[in-house]
Amino acid sequence: MGKTAIPQEIAQAEVDKWIEYKKLDEDEIKEKESQIKTLVSAIKNGRLVLTKDFKLVQTLKFPLDSLTELTYAPRLNVDAIAMKLDGIDSTNPILLVATYAAASAGVVNGIIGKLDTADNRIAQAIGSFFL
Repeated sequence: MGKTAIPQEIAQAEVDKWIEYKKLDEDEIKEKESQIKTLVSAIKNGRLVLTKDFKLVQTLKFPLDSLTELTYAPRLNVDAIAMKLDGIDSTNPILLVATYAAASAGVVNGIIGKLDTADNRIAQAIGSFFL
């Protein structure tokens, strides 16, 4: 079993702060329960950090060449999303969530798809909060 970097309660509190900053309502929180658990686990295991400006910084377990971390913005505007969605098959839910994650991280769309599944799971959880 891996070493826990942060206690469960603190990891949950960090995710709760991020959710509060994003101003999610109770229905949205219930709908995202699985993704919230993924974020709590990632923080608990030292793979995700919430910054003071509410960005989430993901340390990649399996880096892509020189890319070792991704920093996700907590909010996106429509223009940032529209540019990323141009040419994307919006009927593909995995691709759609990956595109939102890429927009939040400020990386090209293909980067999220190239992540190892262990890293992609966290990126997908974050991306889902923008749908």
